[in-house]
Order: sequence, then structure tokens, then C-alpha cells
Amino acid sequence: MRRKVINLTGITVVFLLLVYLVRVLNRIAFLISDGMEQTVLYIMIQWIIPVIVFLLMKREEISFRDIGFSRDSLLLQALIGCLLGMLLAFFIYVIPDLITGKPIFRSEIDFHISDALYYIGGVAASEEILFRGYLFQKIRKIKDSILLSAVVSSALFGIFHIYGGNVYQILSASFFGMAFCLFRQKIKGCTLLSLIFAHGVYGTLGVQIFTLI
Repeated sequence: MRRKVINLTGITVVFLLLVYLVRVLNRIAFLISDGMEQTVLYIMIQWIIPVIVFLLMKREEISFRDIGFSRDSLLLQALIGCLLGMLLAFFIYVIPDLITGKPIFRSEIDFHISDALYYIGGVAASEEILFRGYLFQKIRKIKDSILLSAVVSSALFGIFHIYGGNVYQILSASFFGMAFCLFRQKIKGCTLLSLIFAHGVYGTLGVQIFTLI
């Protein structure tokens, strides 16, 4: 068990450094590109992390099913994810604005399909594969407890947002991670693919449609 904990700690540190690298490369991509070219670069940069995850999975003989993917009813999985993303956005963005009287929608809604592609295929895919997929199952191998895996992987998800520079972002990311672990365990048909869509749709709506808290 001690060896597994040390291994998990080492892997976590490596990915923490990789997240910083991704942020740096994203800044460079912002300076040297724009439009769809920039979106493609952003997605490619985000996929540095899943590629590393997949290499580790191959080395450790971990299957895609082990981390939460399924080949069954892919369209239904995606639909469940989209619905969860919209539901989460409603509770986090819309309801607080209704209570406080703030405007629900941005004054200028400027929706771009390229941004949606980036949030779903880049940010969401990268983070869900790492946290709710690979690290979740790594923690569960140390101690076969879904609750412990959810708590630790969510805490790590929060810590990985330390580069955002404020405690609120760390805590909200941890809460977000717990909610997604709950979705995966309690909602029938909710897979890692569903969480990718949920995460991506939620992020897209928050950045482009609704006002932020």
C-alpha cells in the first residue's frame, strides 16, 4: 500500500507540472494564433495530458473501461452529459441570479462553436480523463472505497486549480469534482464520456451565455 501511495504522489506531482506547462503553452498559442487555428492549438495542447495518461494506462495494463469509458449507447451517454451540464449551469448560474436579481444572461452573447469545441474536446476531456478517470481508479486501487476515491480525486482537482490564484477557485473546483463523481456513481448510463460532455457544456454556458457569480 505504501508503494502505491508513493507512486500516486509522484504521478500527481508530474501532472501538476504538466498542467503548468499547458498553461504556458496556451499563452504562447494565444500570442501566435487566432480563430480556428488557435482553437486547434489549444485542443492539441490540452491533449498533452490525456496522451500521457494513455501511455501510463498501457504500461499499467489499464483498459478504457477501467477508467469509466463504455462503448454502449454513445449517443445516449453524450445526451446524458449535455443534460447534466445544462442542469448544473441552471443551478449554479441561473438560480443565484434569480435570487439576487442580477442579469441572468450576458449583455452581449457572443457564442462561438470553436469555443464549445475547445471546452468539450480540450479542457473537459483532459480534466475528466485525468481526474474522474485515471486518478480516481488509481486511488481506488490503494483502498477500495468509492467515497475515498471521490474525496481525494476531487481535492486533487481543486489543488490543480491553484494556478488560478485564489482559494475560491480551488474550493469550487473541489465541489465540482465531488458533484461529477456523484453523477457518475448515481446516474444510470452516466460514463466518463458523459462527464466530458457535462463539463464542456457547463463551461461553455458559463463563459459565453450566463453571467458569472
